[in-house]
Amino acid sequence: MSKLAVLAIGGNSLIKDKQHETVEDQYDAVCETAKHVAGMIEQGYDVVVTHGNGPQVVVDKTDPAFQNPAKPIGTFYTKERAEELQKEHPDWVIIDDVGRGYRRVVPSPMPVEIVEQDAIEMLVKNNFSVVG
Repeated sequence: MSKLAVLAIGGNSLIKDKQHETVEDQYDAVCETAKHVAGMIEQGYDVVVTHGNGPQVVVDKTDPAFQNPAKPIGTFYTKERAEELQKEHPDWVIIDDVGRGYRRVVPSPMPVEIVEQDAIEMLVKNNFSVVG
């Protein structure tokens, strides 16, 4: 049986900072990542890659993460733009992302089940590299 590697590739890995958030920058980041994924496949790993929001998952509606949004998403904003967005979207939570700029944060509850798990397992067992 092969070794299984599950890789999560999201916005945080594709957008380094405010100076590298264009589509071209993200494309370059994906190309670099793809080289590493190909290397893992060459080493005999079965690979499942999740990207963006990853696979559709079931979460517990009582997960405390819903009360404490902490996962940064999207682009970086200046303090001024963040304040404008906060006025436009009072339900958004926007934080200072470690001095890199301001970003929106959303809840990130723990997954309790992957909706596509059966299909993913079948594809891996049949020697497919899965991107979902």
